[in-house]
Amino acid sequence: MPGAVGATAALSMFGLSDNGDRTRGKMKDRLREHGFEEKRIQGDGNCQFRAIADQVYGDEAHHARVRKDIIEWLSSSANYTVDKDGTKLSDFLETDTYPSWSSYCSRMARDGYWGDHMTLIAASELYKANIFIISSVDAPDGTTPTVEITPRSAKSENQINLSLHHEKHYNSMYRINRVEASA
Repeated sequence: MPGAVGATAALSMFGLSDNGDRTRGKMKDRLREHGFEEKRIQGDGNCQFRAIADQVYGDEAHHARVRKDIIEWLSSSANYTVDKDGTKLSDFLETDTYPSWSSYCSRMARDGYWGDHMTLIAASELYKANIFIISSVDAPDGTTPTVEITPRSAKSENQINLSLHHEKHYNSMYRINRVEASA
């Protein structure tokens, strides 16, 4: 998982390329199928936290607060069960990269460090929100790939809508005609 790098640098770092207009057009079509438009979020390695901040606080500038709150939640939640089978959040820790839960949390606390699925679970729990994500990845069956994360510890009171340009960038999503002119 890269640290503080821009989207273009991250793409070349992993040997990926931006498919330009075709990819953007496909994502735009997927969003419209679900009744959403994107609000572009700054690509500085904090995009997941920025997009969540935009959804929760109405302004991506609150990303540092969102990251801090998520890391505080994660720091005390290694044994949080993610499913009815008792799988713990810490069971997903990549031990080759992070020797301990605290090392994962310390690294994730750094500005510019990319959020992951565990930070999304934390956001869902912390903000008592269903998180709905539309991905740019092609599903094998031809459907639009979506991910839904729901809090297990409390009834959902909020909705967070994100788009994921796979291996690259998160944006905030709003129902069509709700996107601010700044997009």
